[in-house]
Amino acid sequence: MLKAVRLATQAGSFSFLCTRSLFNNNVSHQIRTYQSYYQADSMSHDIPTVDLDFNLYRPPPGVETTGPPLLFLHGIFGNRLNTRGISRTLSHSLKREVYCVDLRNHGTSAHNPRHDYPAMANDIERFIEKKMDGQKVILVGYSMGAKVAMAVGLRRPELAEALVCVDNAPVDARLSSDFGMWIRAMKQINQVEITSMKQANEIMEKYDKRKHVQAYVLSNMIKDKKTKTYNFRIPVDILGKALDHVGDFPYDPQTQRYTGPTLIIRATESTFVADETLPVTGLFFPNFNLKDVKSDHWIIIENTEAFLLHLTEFVQGLAELDE
Repeated sequence: MLKAVRLATQAGSFSFLCTRSLFNNNVSHQIRTYQSYYQADSMSHDIPTVDLDFNLYRPPPGVETTGPPLLFLHGIFGNRLNTRGISRTLSHSLKREVYCVDLRNHGTSAHNPRHDYPAMANDIERFIEKKMDGQKVILVGYSMGAKVAMAVGLRRPELAEALVCVDNAPVDARLSSDFGMWIRAMKQINQVEITSMKQANEIMEKYDKRKHVQAYVLSNMIKDKKTKTYNFRIPVDILGKALDHVGDFPYDPQTQRYTGPTLIIRATESTFVADETLPVTGLFFPNFNLKDVKSDHWIIIENTEAFLLHLTEFVQGLAELDE
């Protein structure tokens, strides 16, 4: 239930306050008052980076690429394989390269105790410079990845041709208790000698009965060839301690702004992008367009067709503007 909203400018600071629910459950969270809160190094390019593993999908042989590449950024506990299928589809239909990366502390990318948006954005900026020759890219981010895309746009606008932000808003938010619950489930699984995925599913079932959530979280498990047991390849302790940072958005719309084309794809049955967040979104991203899709937060899985439709129309529209 939405409780309150306040927009004000006071001595150069921006204040935003509202309460909403995540995942359509009864757990509300508070978007903390935004008083020019941002880390001292939010815009720094000196934050140590980690190497990011990635997959690259190209157009069919003999087909010439027709525009800037897409770079997919997954959500927390996700990995580059989440968008493998749609990336293949888009590389053919849009005739351009599509990159999918594992963000730090996810998939097979390197682990690091620091897990926040300035650090993740710096990783992506370095990736674009080193692996993509510093060319402008279209950043497509889901949930946590959406905030990473936004951060890159604010920090290094010269690297971003456009932003596509899927079901997240540039606000400082306290995450739903679901995230902590999944961390507890992963910790319990790691404490048990798991010899089959069935055992892991049985434990996960006690914490969350949604099959797509179970599959999403347990996709991070790998089998040790020597011990024949399963464990999580992601650093569960690091990510558990980082949950507050994942809810943050440590930037100030009075001093940081991205004016390039921005598409916000909102899930209508999710409350990550409440109407009350749109004014601050407009301050950060004055050239943003909003598209609603009937889905809960798991929009890419639950309504792939609508997601692809809006993304494709947006990218093709960019190409028409360049002609």
